[in-house]
Amino acid sequence: MKLFVSCVSKKHGEIKADVSKIKADNHEDFLKEWLDIREGNTPARDVYKGAQWEIIKKLENKAEVYVVSAGYGRLRLDDNITPYSITFSSAYPENNHLLIPQFDDLNQKQTNQRWWGSMVSHDKVDIKYDPNESYVFTTNPCYNSAMAVDLKLFEGKDNYLKLTDYRLGRLAKWLKTGANNLNVTFAKWLIENEPNIKTNTELKILIEDLDKKHGKDLYKKRSKVDDAFIYDWIEQNKTIQQLRDNNYSCSKQRFNNLKQLR
Repeated sequence: MKLFVSCVSKKHGEIKADVSKIKADNHEDFLKEWLDIREGNTPARDVYKGAQWEIIKKLENKAEVYVVSAGYGRLRLDDNITPYSITFSSAYPENNHLLIPQFDDLNQKQTNQRWWGSMVSHDKVDIKYDPNESYVFTTNPCYNSAMAVDLKLFEGKDNYLKLTDYRLGRLAKWLKTGANNLNVTFAKWLIENEPNIKTNTELKILIEDLDKKHGKDLYKKRSKVDDAFIYDWIEQNKTIQQLRDNNYSCSKQRFNNLKQLR
C-alpha cells in the first residue's frame, strides 16, 4: 500500500526557505532562487511536527509513505530538506503571503499546477502505476488540484483510494480525532486493520459498514446568524468559541473578517 499525505505547516527549527522573502519578478528566476534556498540536510521525518505528523510517522514501517509538498514535490520520509514556508492552500487568508506568486497571467490554480510540475521535475521519486498496488491519498483538495496532471495516472482506476471522496466525518468520534486529522487517522486505521483493502469497491462497502456500527455526527446543527448578530457578539468581547457553544453557526474566517471591520 502506498500512502500519500499533504505536508504540514509546522516545522522544527528555524525557517530557512520562506517563499515570501523571494522578490524575483518572473517564474524562472523565482524557481531558481527557491531551489537554491531550499537545500537542506535534515530528513523530512525530523522537520515536520504536530499531531498529524506524529500519526504519519507511525505508518513509516507499515506502508510506503510519500509527502506531497509545495516546496519539494514528492518526498519520502528520509529525503533531506530544510524547514520551509510555502503552500498550495488558500483556505486561510492569513497564509496568502506563502502562496506561489502568479506570473504570465496565470491564475492561482494554474500557477500551482505549473509549480508542481517544476517541483516534480526536481524531486527524487519515481512512481509507476501498478494495478496490483493500492494508492491511498489523504491529500486535501488544494494539493489534489495542484498535482492534477500526476493524478490522471490513477483516474478511473479502482485501486486509487482518494479519502476526500468519502464522508468520514461520522467516524471521527469513533476514531477519537478531530476534522483536521481525520483522513490521516482513518488511513492509519485502514493500514493497521484492513491492509488487504485494494479497491474503492471494497472501501465503499467497508465505510458503509463502519458508519452503521460507529457513525455519529461530528457537529450538531447550529443556528445561522446574520452579520449584525455577530457584530453585536464581538462588541460584547465574546469569542467565536462562545458563539459556537451557544449553538450558533459561524466560520472562523467570517468571524475574524467582521472583527477586523469592527
